[in-house]
Amino acid sequence: MGTKATDAFFAAFVATGLPHTSGGRPPGSAGAPAYGIPGRIDLLDVLEGWVERGRKPADALLLTLHETTAPYRVVASRPMCKCSTWSRFSGRPDQGNDGQRYSCVR
Repeated sequence: MGTKATDAFFAAFVATGLPHTSGGRPPGSAGAPAYGIPGRIDLLDVLEGWVERGRKPADALLLTLHETTAPYRVVASRPMCKCSTWSRFSGRPDQGNDGQRYSCVR
């Protein structure tokens, strides 16, 4: 089929460093970093946007972990890169929980 034909209807994303079942493990729980593990994203909205509104997914989606009480501020985030790319960190060590400090590269 080729890349162009496949890209018209298929997109796969990789959540680098996210264990299969962590799903936003709370901070302080066993195996989680102090800020928790980002694992929340509304994939239905991404799919709906593509199918119903013709808005193809971006090359990177953002996984988030929010506070458990209002105002539900984002505590940590990580990129979810489209297959064939991987996330590259470009910040300082203390900025590792900020998904905006990563870019998806080939």
